[in-house]
Amino acid sequence: MAKFDISGMPEVGTAGEIPRVRVYLRQDISGVLHAESAIYMEEKADEPEPAPAPEADKKDVAPADEGKKDGAAADEGKKGAESTEESGKSADVEEPPKKKKKRYKRVSLKVEATYSGTVARDVMIDQQSIEANLAGTDRLIRETSDARNDLETFVYEFRDKLDGNLSSFSTEEERESVKGRLASEEDWLYTDEADETSKSGFVGKLKDLKSLVEHITNRETEANGRGHACNELRKLTQFYLGIVNGNDEKYDHLTDEERDTVRKACGESDVWLSNLQDQQMALAASVDPILKIKDISNKWSETDKVCKPIVSRKKPAPKVEERKEEVPAAKAEEAAAPEDAGKKTDGETASEPTEDAGSKEQTAAPEEDASMD
Repeated sequence: MAKFDISGMPEVGTAGEIPRVRVYLRQDISGVLHAESAIYMEEKADEPEPAPAPEADKKDVAPADEGKKDGAAADEGKKGAESTEESGKSADVEEPPKKKKKRYKRVSLKVEATYSGTVARDVMIDQQSIEANLAGTDRLIRETSDARNDLETFVYEFRDKLDGNLSSFSTEEERESVKGRLASEEDWLYTDEADETSKSGFVGKLKDLKSLVEHITNRETEANGRGHACNELRKLTQFYLGIVNGNDEKYDHLTDEERDTVRKACGESDVWLSNLQDQQMALAASVDPILKIKDISNKWSETDKVCKPIVSRKKPAPKVEERKEEVPAAKAEEAAAPEDAGKKTDGETASEPTEDAGSKEQTAAPEEDASMD
């Protein structure tokens, strides 16, 4: 079915061995084998070991030190004689050489795949189109079967509901009429006509049945949700009336006209709800209601639309009065002191001529006395 050509590796390895090649294969979901890649394990050549470093030249030893070394050599001579035998034995035994690990380098190779018996592109497209059509047909058959089951389930379940929780929300005539229609639909489901009916036929029949019993199911829905809707409307009116009739400082800025507007809107809603509740309680559960959840919800929205803007208006900020700066008494006295000093100076200058006149009279008096003498 397929042929893989791998090229790029040498015929003989670096050491004359057969080349080592690794091929990575993958098998897909259809069972077809694919060659992903291939690598050649090339052995690396051993690098020569570096030569040992030459020993350092011994420096000349001073004559004084040679004498000391000769004495030390004599002492070591004795020890050397004792260890000669042991060193001879150890010299005969040599350590075995360590095996060197081979090192390899990965070299990517070229992989070419040739598959035999492949289908032409146009034939492949046609086959895929046929497969898609078959899948669509299977889906339509499955959806048609589901639609038929939905119709059959509705017939059985609603028949049980008419004798159960829906019995109080329907009259005897309505129950008999609906049961007759359900029985006819049940019989039709087991005919040859039903076997040949399309999905749309089952969906249409189910839609007709739901429209037939809609007024009965609506009565149950309204009865179960009406109490909660009425409570929500009364909570809303009590909330707004509590604000406009209370003494909370937060709402002191509301005017009398605004408070009357809120009281009027809430009062009208309460009266409307009370009247319709009384009328609804007088009706049987099998009669279409006159107080509906939708109408209660609309009344709630109307009341909130009138009252919320008034109650939510923010309290205006208090006006800040401009205060004149009071001059301290000490500063006022200091400011008045120069004026008093000016007045006192003027008085002194005015009184000086009188003093001079008196002095002149006194000086003139001795002169007169002298002339009389």
